[in-house]
Amino acid sequence: MEFESACRELVNTKYILADKKISALLKIIAKNKNLYALIANCALGFDFKAEFAAAKTQGAKGLMLPQERKKLIAFVFCLLLSFDTNQTDLKKFLNTFYFSPLGPSTEFETFSHQAIIPFSTAVNKAYYAEAEAPVYVQSSPPQQPMYSTPPINTQGKILSKPYEDETVAEPAVSQDGGLDMLAIASLLQSAREFIGIVARDSGLSMQEREELLLVLEAFEQAITLGAKKPIRTMYIALKYTIRCSPMVRQLEIQCDNLERLIQEYNLD
Repeated sequence: MEFESACRELVNTKYILADKKISALLKIIAKNKNLYALIANCALGFDFKAEFAAAKTQGAKGLMLPQERKKLIAFVFCLLLSFDTNQTDLKKFLNTFYFSPLGPSTEFETFSHQAIIPFSTAVNKAYYAEAEAPVYVQSSPPQQPMYSTPPINTQGKILSKPYEDETVAEPAVSQDGGLDMLAIASLLQSAREFIGIVARDSGLSMQEREELLLVLEAFEQAITLGAKKPIRTMYIALKYTIRCSPMVRQLEIQCDNLERLIQEYNLD
């Protein structure tokens, strides 16, 4: 499975490439319907900040990951997403919880063996465990197993930074209700597809490219905050900027995909 391969690459990568490998793994999760559904079930009702505090308290060195499979999957996924959205600084996290005098490469190696490998194993067991009792989203079980597509609550709390750090600003929390972690991951994937295409296009003038990238980067930043109003505002700005761009036809598929996500998460 592509997910397993991405996890192996993350475990075996050097610290300097960790950010890219984390983003690649999250993209695979976001585009795989069954993986998305599985992790959504695990993440529903999961309080990352409280679980992180418990893991930090229990672990003499490093973090004591949850033992329950669903909590383990949700915990590590939330942690990876917090790195990807810059809510948690990876280097500072490693130095705080996995310190080694040999530096961040050794710290990341320890972290990946203690967190990514158990995460990959737990996801694979849940994904393939047809003979096991299904895990349900609701307290009164419907006839729906953990790995089928559930209704996904997009009104959940925005992912919070797990530990206090005066050097890193707290993510803003909107008053109109934030997006959940999976919605953020899906929208980020879409925004980064736009950025990649625009950055590579040779048919744009320098000014046209800079204008498009400026709006796209502002849209990406709004997504990382998870607040609906800024996302909606920047989506409108992006939509009209693209309509006036020479790339309007070239970006048609990406625009359709983004519009579908905007509608799915009630951002239109």
